[in-house]
Amino acid sequence: MMSTFIRQKRSARAGVVALTAALCAVGTLLIAGPAHADTPTTDDDSILQTIAAVAPDALQNIEPVSSSEVQVPDDPTSLISVPVDTPASLAGAVQIGVPFADDADTADTAAPGVQVYDNNNDSATVPITHDDGSVQILTVIDTADAPTRYDYSLTVPTGASAEHADGAVIITDVATQDFIAGIAPAWAKDATGAPVPTHYELHGTTLSQVIEHTPATAFPVTADPWIGTNLFSSIRTSSERGQPRYLLTRSAWGVAVSTGLAQGGGIAGTAAGQQIMLGAGWAEATSRNSGLKSKASLHQQYDCHVFYAFAKPDSWNLEKFRPNNSGWGRNPLTHKCNW
Repeated sequence: MMSTFIRQKRSARAGVVALTAALCAVGTLLIAGPAHADTPTTDDDSILQTIAAVAPDALQNIEPVSSSEVQVPDDPTSLISVPVDTPASLAGAVQIGVPFADDADTADTAAPGVQVYDNNNDSATVPITHDDGSVQILTVIDTADAPTRYDYSLTVPTGASAEHADGAVIITDVATQDFIAGIAPAWAKDATGAPVPTHYELHGTTLSQVIEHTPATAFPVTADPWIGTNLFSSIRTSSERGQPRYLLTRSAWGVAVSTGLAQGGGIAGTAAGQQIMLGAGWAEATSRNSGLKSKASLHQQYDCHVFYAFAKPDSWNLEKFRPNNSGWGRNPLTHKCNW
């Protein structure tokens, strides 16, 4: 039902050199350590420094807005648009309105693919576009006087719905329940990299990230919703022993979700990512290739890869010739998902 990932046509990389130079400058700044409350982060260089100190992966695989299918407007009252690869009946995009849009300044370009809206309340909103079609909308909080609630208006294609589940927001086709897009579970970190309590609330079309910083928090704080479309960039079929062999390749966003990086890392981040892959990931995979439903062993192999091969960079290979094995979880180090 869903075609291969909408980001296969990457050719424009005009901003990479400029971004590399910007990040080299950030690296120099990091020698002095992360910024603190007496060093405002509302200027672009300090914001890049803050992000690089606690969430360096956010500054990887960036796509300049000028060559991205994701639209990030200069006007904060306009909507960020993330195209989704769906059937014609659901054609459209997921659209997100940034917090404090009425009071924020017009966006600055901190680096190619990195926009900054100064919210004029000791916080800034920093959308970062990635070359797999995902977008992180980072929040950088400078002081304890900044708000603790950040509201995003959320618009999904007609015929789709958004549900808050397993800490994430999953967007599906109402008629088929096929996965369309998702927002990874909330995370937030202080200036030392320590987690700051945070969570999402979804009320109607408003997604709120609540970030429980206090005067005792080490500022600046960095947090984000990360919005992506396909968890898998491709699902291909070959043959082994006369039966189908399915090769599932995760997108960069899918890797970040399944390894936990999209959720801020750590054991809790990995556990949250595994739950998303077990649910939304399997739903997406089977909607794109129904042959995966043809034998219980394929689902069992998939679950095994989610738990034990999440850090592997290569494809997850599921072979239909393998027998059903409901007890695969008892000896995974022996069979390595190939029983």
